[in-house]
Amino acid sequence: MASEKLRSFVADTLALVVFFTIVSGLNERFIAGMSWSEVALSRSIGAPLMVLTARP
Repeated sequence: MASEKLRSFVADTLALVVFFTIVSGLNERFIAGMSWSEVALSRSIGAPLMVLTARP
């Protein structure tokens, strides 16, 4: 039972990070006009923050 919850938690968290990293990165690049290096920096800061704030 506990391993199923852990597996579900990891799968949900991974899906969240992958999906929003791609969507937010494209938004920052093509809508906001940021350079690819700025997008990479933003996403490298944003991904850990997503994990900390989105799960609770």
